[in-house]
Amino acid sequence: MKAKILLMGSLLTALAGADVRADVIVSDPITGTKPNLSNPYTAGITSDYFSYLTISGIGRGTGISGVDANDTYRANGFATGATLNTSNNDYFTFTITANTGYQIDFSDFTFNGQRVGFGPTSLVLRSSVDNYANNIGSVITTSTSGTNYTIDLSGTDFQNVTDITFRLYGYNALMPNGQYSINNYQINGTVEPVVAVPEPQSLSLVGVGSVLMFGFLRRTRKEADAVA
Repeated sequence: MKAKILLMGSLLTALAGADVRADVIVSDPITGTKPNLSNPYTAGITSDYFSYLTISGIGRGTGISGVDANDTYRANGFATGATLNTSNNDYFTFTITANTGYQIDFSDFTFNGQRVGFGPTSLVLRSSVDNYANNIGSVITTSTSGTNYTIDLSGTDFQNVTDITFRLYGYNALMPNGQYSINNYQINGTVEPVVAVPEPQSLSLVGVGSVLMFGFLRRTRKEADAVA
């Protein structure tokens, strides 16, 4: 009996751990000649969930312009102000939409980026969840060398999502013609079927069924004890 309990405990632990994972929602190494000519740029995208998602690729806002460069998505025209003004539309953007019947649980957003010349010295990630009102994580201080960044998306705002747009805003540029490059990016998480919540009537039927089943098992056990 003890062995059976230990086996069941191990199985339950394994099942619980099976859901704690992070797959690739979307990834793009951004390679090729002048990716900036496409807005959005979709070549090279990979995903563990292509069958369940619509993925935009990386694009840019109307406040910045594409800059010719190979193997990177580069732009200039970022505002020089030390405070972010979202109405400037100086951002890189990514939109992900789940197919009907599915939802997304995000875990993190990673990218490699680089300030070129007198580009923006500050970056922040925001999303359509709150209409781009608040930063996700801390302000990023940019570097002139290619640097990897990871932004946590495990909070409740980014779970059970069906449609979302992320915007990576750049600001506080040293000069208006300064540039910034996204060299690659990856958004991680999982996509799962939407679990329907039972109607109250269904819950009542389940409760009645459980009571009847319990009564049947109890009666069967008493009869077995009487025979013994």
